[in-house]
Amino acid sequence: MKRCLYSTLAILSICIIAFVSIFETTMSEGMKYANLCYFKSGVFINDGIENNVGWRAENKFIAMFIANLKSVDFVRFSDVNNEEPEYDLIYLGGDKNKISSYYIDEADVSRNTVYRIVDGISKVENYESIRKSYIEVVDDRSEKEVLGYYKYEISFVVRDAFPSWLSFNMVCEEAGFNLENILRRL
Repeated sequence: MKRCLYSTLAILSICIIAFVSIFETTMSEGMKYANLCYFKSGVFINDGIENNVGWRAENKFIAMFIANLKSVDFVRFSDVNNEEPEYDLIYLGGDKNKISSYYIDEADVSRNTVYRIVDGISKVENYESIRKSYIEVVDDRSEKEVLGYYKYEISFVVRDAFPSWLSFNMVCEEAGFNLENILRRL
């Protein structure tokens, strides 16, 4: 029994040493990644979403997606590079993938937007191999995050000593969630 335990521990130790020596990703980055996945990934709802209010989106395609949610009155967007002119988009019904299902007109500046969608990808500070992807719903009035969805990715890169360059990524995220599923939960 002890001999089996020692053999298992020896094999496990060799595997850990091989893993650390083969991949450039450091153990501290691996520990940070595990910590981020466990404590900071997933959906965080900080406040409720008001119904029948205006939203702001970065472009027409995100605006089309947001506009067909039942709690959204209209979505304001800029056509190119977030520059003037701005447009308001309203879902009329029908096939949500066809532009003919939406009414688009110049922005009515008398109507304010309440929420905006912010998304992006960034490196985690001091950890070159870890990236954070996020989608946030921000209240325009208070500049506070109402809802956030975060996932983290770590890249393992095989050292150049091997015949070919190899890498693989690990992603931690809440299974089955995307922007549509998150917003429909509200």
